[in-house]
Amino acid sequence: MAQNIFKRPLTGVVTSFLLISFLAACGNVRFTASSSTDGTGTTSGTGGNNPGDDGNIAGNDGGGRDDGDDGAIPGGGGTPGSTPTPTPPPSGPRTVDYNLTVPAHKNQVDFLLVIDNSASMIAVQQKMAQSMTALAARMNELQIDWQMCLTVTTDMNKGGTATGTGTHNCRGGYCTGAYSGGSWHWGVSLPWSNNQTVLTKAALASNGQIFNNTIPLLGAGDSGTGDERGVKAAYNHFANWKSSGANNTTGCYRQGSSVAVILLSDEDERSVAGNCSRVNTALGDKEIPACRNYNDGSIRVLEFQDMPSNLVSQANSVFGDTARFTFNSIISESEACTKQLNENASFIKDGVPYYSPHYTGTVYAEASRLTNGKVASLCSQDLQLNLFSDVVVNKLDKLSLECEPVAGSLKVDIGGAPTNSFSVSGAVVTFNPALSQGQVVHLNYKCSQ
Repeated sequence: MAQNIFKRPLTGVVTSFLLISFLAACGNVRFTASSSTDGTGTTSGTGGNNPGDDGNIAGNDGGGRDDGDDGAIPGGGGTPGSTPTPTPPPSGPRTVDYNLTVPAHKNQVDFLLVIDNSASMIAVQQKMAQSMTALAARMNELQIDWQMCLTVTTDMNKGGTATGTGTHNCRGGYCTGAYSGGSWHWGVSLPWSNNQTVLTKAALASNGQIFNNTIPLLGAGDSGTGDERGVKAAYNHFANWKSSGANNTTGCYRQGSSVAVILLSDEDERSVAGNCSRVNTALGDKEIPACRNYNDGSIRVLEFQDMPSNLVSQANSVFGDTARFTFNSIISESEACTKQLNENASFIKDGVPYYSPHYTGTVYAEASRLTNGKVASLCSQDLQLNLFSDVVVNKLDKLSLECEPVAGSLKVDIGGAPTNSFSVSGAVVTFNPALSQGQVVHLNYKCSQ
């Protein structure tokens, strides 16, 4: 958290983290146009200096930072400065009935790399750059047709005037830092070091240092980057692409490709996921700004676009039927890992020693669970690459549902015959054996809301 770093004399050497890089486990993801986030916001409005938006481009119209996010597609607008209040869910479960003829699938993957740009991420970002180069090389060996776009866990200003004494960093016309005027945007695609916003296999082949050259340019610890929201960033990146490639997202996703988010963060969504009891005061952290807003002390709650289940619904509505989606987390995955990271939480920013606690990524782990994605630990002592070992062209082994079904409610027919040859984990159903091209599958299940 750049806004939540406390100067403390360094007594030891800054410890580098060995980072796991990986690819998502593949499989088809169930999307349907009937899935929508309209009108079901968990909260509306946020207080004070809390970055937000009012929902107009699936929750991202470049409004003021004080506008709340209500999750609408399009939305009606949050109330600046208001206290977040829950929106009641619809009463009772709803039934989902779905038929699919298994199509032919491409060995084609579109990645969204979401990187935490707070100050404590300096060492981790460096490891990420090295790991992504190795990961891309392995994808090429497997002959996967991949491309990658890049965003950060905070909103960015366009057209404003820099203010304050903090660091300001600009890429592709969008800036982090303290600004007056201009507009604020979530889910902005930032250019790679070759000034292209979509990294392709061909571009990496011509310049093998793109990851190493790009990631340091993102900025770590720029003023205003202390409210990390990786789920919200992905939510809005999808929406921007759907809205005619807004905020540099043109070309990020291709028809028929699977979509894999890789999230890198050493904290949780909004640092502590709205739970102030998690703030590590013993390490010098403070509730403001770790979990509360500066202006009025109100809690930085998880809003609609911070919720993993709403990210799944957003992907459903944006990418359409039979696309594949996984959310993959490179995080502190356990309290034991968080404790280990906090033993070496010192870092250098612009020649100044800082110390900032880390937090377990519970919300990110839940997003990975719901989508059958992978969770890698920042505490791993070796570099591991989880690649597409289970990719099966013209087969369907996994299908993402609109929700995590009510226990015992999922019924499956294949070719008109009931089957029990499947398992359910979160919002993903896995078929064993995998379905072949041309087979017809029918699903019936209940969502809790």
